Amino acid sequence: LFSASLLTACLYLTGPPEIFSAMLETTMDIRVWELFAAIYFILLLSRVFTELKIFPPVFALLNRSIRDKRLIVPIFPAIIGLLPMLGGAVFSAPFVEEASKGLNLGKDQKAFLNYWFRHVWEYFFPLYSGVIMLVKIVDVPLWNIVRSQWYMSLCAIVFGLGYLFHFVRGIPPEESAQDVSPGWNAITTAFFPFLVILFGLFFKGLSFAVLIFLASVPYSVIMCRKRRVSFHRIAFAAFSPGMLLLIVSVFFFKRMIETVGMAGEFQSCAILAGINVDALLFLLPFLMGLITGVTNAYVGICFPLLLPFMVPGGTVDYSRVLFAYTSGLCGVLLSPVHLCLILTCEFFDSRLARVYPTVISGCIIMLGVSLCRILF
Repeated sequence: LFSASLLTACLYLTGPPEIFSAMLETTMDIRVWELFAAIYFILLLSRVFTELKIFPPVFALLNRSIRDKRLIVPIFPAIIGLLPMLGGAVFSAPFVEEASKGLNLGKDQKAFLNYWFRHVWEYFFPLYSGVIMLVKIVDVPLWNIVRSQWYMSLCAIVFGLGYLFHFVRGIPPEESAQDVSPGWNAITTAFFPFLVILFGLFFKGLSFAVLIFLASVPYSVIMCRKRRVSFHRIAFAAFSPGMLLLIVSVFFFKRMIETVGMAGEFQSCAILAGINVDALLFLLPFLMGLITGVTNAYVGICFPLLLPFMVPGGTVDYSRVLFAYTSGLCGVLLSPVHLCLILTCEFFDSRLARVYPTVISGCIIMLGVSLCRILF
């Protein structure tokens, strides 16, 4: 992405002083460092949950307390999905395998449920770097994106549950034979950071970097001391120079596009060629997501180019922001290089060709819902 920024500058015959000035302005941009801080705190929280094994006691409690055993299958990957992590679906796969015993689910169905519910929160949840990057590129308050896109996650959950209940019917409820009251402490411990974030969303003036700091750092320090694990070691391990380079590259690319006027020219060419705006908002993010399998890639590369279509006349069109974001996310979900998809199919010994049709069906529904927002 950094190389693409330099190539853009060369194509428009931009001189070294302008390139250096754009780079300096990028590194001095408070949004860059705010975004990096927020993502670092997310990575820190994710590492704390992984190393301290916060979730397994929660899963054990749910397995004992929920009477309808069908509901346990999607709950595991959905909980794991609250914390973005590379290849996160493989962490929930063993729990899905265990929870699905006696439910007459095939390996392809288990693979889909694990994969689909792992990503149901990615449309709006503030811990996802794609959502945070979207907020900074479009330059709108986090609350606006959450309020505009939360129901997409609800639609994804409804589709997934409909698929599950279609294949598994008439399961009699089981009585819980064990006292689960002591285990609620595990629930409180695991979900406290997420409750802080959800509560903080109501304070519209609060920076999301500060919000995620409040949700992650004090919690991480307390949990590390309680479990006698070195917080400093985990904090150091969570630092990612590659993520910093990615964020700087994204904003440098955006700055170069603004400097050379590429977005305006792209918009003019699209209008002159008679290309439908919504077709562009679908194709560019979808193809980039499909090729890379990474949310940050399609948001960072496509959205600076598409800004004139999503923010016409300086007014944000949230329906088109949602449509473009959903298009890219559907591309990511269908990408054959998406690590979660590869690991899920490998764990359940399933073939991509058997899982794809259901994922495609779900993506069509999600795209349809987001397109309806534009039309109606």
